[in-house]
Amino acid sequence: MAPSLARKAVSVAGRVEGAMGVGGRRTTAQGESTRRRILEAAATTFGDLGYTDAKLEDIAAQVGITKGAVLRHFGSKEQLFVAAYKQAMVDNNSWLDVPADVLAAGFFAVLSYWLRLTSRRSPVSLPLRLYFISRSCGDRSAQEQINRYLRSEDPDRTLEFVEFGTDRGEIAADSDPYLISAFLDWTFDGYQGSAFADDLDRSGLFRRNDEAETAAMSDALVAMVRRAIGT
Repeated sequence: MAPSLARKAVSVAGRVEGAMGVGGRRTTAQGESTRRRILEAAATTFGDLGYTDAKLEDIAAQVGITKGAVLRHFGSKEQLFVAAYKQAMVDNNSWLDVPADVLAAGFFAVLSYWLRLTSRRSPVSLPLRLYFISRSCGDRSAQEQINRYLRSEDPDRTLEFVEFGTDRGEIAADSDPYLISAFLDWTFDGYQGSAFADDLDRSGLFRRNDEAETAAMSDALVAMVRRAIGT
């Protein structure tokens, strides 16, 4: 090939390669944007309607795509639900995501902060709604995947929260941080669940108490936890 033709061929190839690279990045970005919008629509729909009543075609319509496109991204309703739950947890506040003055006041102040938010019967967070929906959705595989995710990733940063209390000297240094983390998750998932739905409020605490009484109840619960694990 003549030198001039060779240079021309290299130039054309470079332009084609460059265009494909840009297009490939654009396609990837579009795909990620679509995936994110699907997850947002799915989380809201599952949270509002529950697992059974949420329909893939309704989720797709909110995003402006087909049901088939949703399935190409996630494979099944079960996998979409699990992915939406995980994304909601990533976007959610963890134990330590509190105002600076609350954090400075220490472990039990943080605990009280979150409990008092629940006591005011503020709208239950989307991740918590999805968590309780997963408990009753009847899809055992989805439940198991979510349980594995919570065990392996600790998205609420519960263990880090316990270590924060230990480092401050508010929790006994010889305590088992994993046991305390589990205790907090068990206790406050149940507490928030009682606020979330009357049928989960088996003791009737939220149904029979007004806002002031419920706030006092949350303070009493913090005091109980302090006696159980505090120094």
